[in-house]
Amino acid sequence: MPGRTKDLKAARAHAITGVCTRLDIEVLAGKGYQGADGTVITPIKRRHSTGLPDKHKALDKVHAALRAPVEQSP
Repeated sequence: MPGRTKDLKAARAHAITGVCTRLDIEVLAGKGYQGADGTVITPIKRRHSTGLPDKHKALDKVHAALRAPVEQSP
C-alpha cells in the first residue's frame, strides 16, 4: 500500500485485526490504532481540555513499556 496509508486502514485492508480477533491474539498498538475492533489494545487518550488521571497515566506507562522492545527491534 502507498506510504501515506494510515496503519489502521492497512491493517483492516489486509484483515490483520480480524485474524487477531478470530485467533484471540491480543495486540498492543499505538494511538494510531484507536478505534480498532477486537483484541487491539491501545493507550488511553486524554480529552482536549482535560488531563489524564494518574491511574490512566500509569496504565499508559505500562503499555508503552511492553511495546518498547518490539518498537525498537531491528
